[in-house]
Amino acid sequence: STLLGNRINQDLVKVPVTVDVLTKDFLNDVGVFNMDDAAAFVSGVTVVPRMEARNDDGRMTFRGLTGSADTSRNFFKWSVPSDTYNVERIDFGKGSNSLIFGDVEPGGQGSVFTKRALMKNFGTAFAQSGSEGAYRVQLDINRKLRSGLAVRFNAVRREERTFQDASAYKLAGETLALTWQPFRHTLV
Repeated sequence: STLLGNRINQDLVKVPVTVDVLTKDFLNDVGVFNMDDAAAFVSGVTVVPRMEARNDDGRMTFRGLTGSADTSRNFFKWSVPSDTYNVERIDFGKGSNSLIFGDVEPGGQGSVFTKRALMKNFGTAFAQSGSEGAYRVQLDINRKLRSGLAVRFNAVRREERTFQDASAYKLAGETLALTWQPFRHTLV
């Protein structure tokens, strides 16, 4: 489900605008770890590399319409680059929904949705190394503490490097999510 079409929670199949959804499974399969690289898999979207522009300066262009195309994270404006270690999916909404709702640019909007704690136990670990000393290590642990209460911990350590001197880009991040379900149809 998404809020991109009419600002209420609606099934994606019923949304009247074009939305490209990239799930965490797809992002992992193609080795994409940030929203900038994810945009390469969406038609009509181009992104100025993060080292070449300010984060809040409209680095994303939808369908050739330049300007400050906003990105959001869990439905709030977000100017910080997003790493996928704690991301469930990325939606790229393209179309004229800004003319209807007035809260995004005419070209479209990128929306990131973070992982939430689920009512089951699981855990995954991921490690990758590359040339020039680049590496990535991430952890995703989810635990059901008791009926109606779960916690999820996500962590990442990464360093990107290229053949150029002083091109290292490092990230260390942790996210803790708690889900409480006091009633059958209520999640906090």
